[in-house]
Amino acid sequence: SVADTLMAKNVPYSKVEVPVYHYDPQKARELLDAAGWLTVPGSPVREKAGKPLALLFSYNVNNSAEKDIAELIQDDFK
Repeated sequence: SVADTLMAKNVPYSKVEVPVYHYDPQKARELLDAAGWLTVPGSPVREKAGKPLALLFSYNVNNSAEKDIAELIQDDFK
């Protein structure tokens, strides 16, 4: 099943209603274009006003599981 919440559905008191966003790369491209983040010709990089799009992901460096997860997310974003 898709992980669309912070906690498993069987965790007591974890029922938090959050919007579910489905994987849709085309919609993501449309939203980035609409926000002014345009692709650089011949490159996968997006820029706005001459600045490249960058994402900052923070995690607890003292937690090896979080480090592993952060590296997986980083790889997915590539």
